[in-house]
Amino acid sequence: MNKMQINSTDDEQKEFTFEPTDVENHYAENFQLKFSTKPNITLPVNKQANKSIDSLVSLKSEWNKVSLEANLTLAQLKDLKECLEQYHDSRVQLCGKKVERVDTAALQLLMAFINSSDITVGWVEPSPKLCQAAQLLDLSSYLGLPTGTVN
Repeated sequence: MNKMQINSTDDEQKEFTFEPTDVENHYAENFQLKFSTKPNITLPVNKQANKSIDSLVSLKSEWNKVSLEANLTLAQLKDLKECLEQYHDSRVQLCGKKVERVDTAALQLLMAFINSSDITVGWVEPSPKLCQAAQLLDLSSYLGLPTGTVN
C-alpha cells in the first residue's frame, strides 16, 4: 500500500492511500529510475466539489417508503406531487406493486422526481403495468425500471 501527499493551492495537505496494480508498479519503477526526487504536485481545490460531497454525505441514511396508488393519472397528479415534495434531501423507495393504470403525465412526474439531484430513489416491486407503460414510452432506463417483453 502506498501513500501520496498532495499540496493544494491553499496550502492544505491531503493524503491518499492506494494499492498500485502491476502496470502501475512497472511505471513507478521506471519513473524512479529516471528521477531521483519525488515530484511536488500542486492541484487546485475545487470548493464547489467539496460542497457537493458534503451535501451527499448529509443525505439521511434511512429510506422512506412511498406506496404508489393503483391509478396514477392526471387526476391524481396533484396529490402525488405533494406527497413526493416532502422527501427532498432523502432516500425514497417507491413501491409500485399496486399500480394498475399509469399515464404519460404521471411517468413524467416520476421521472422529474427520480432525476432530482438531492434525492436517491429505488424501486420496490414495480407492477408489470407500470413497467410496460414505461417501456412503451422508452422511459424504463430513465426511471430505473426493469425492461422485458411488452404483451
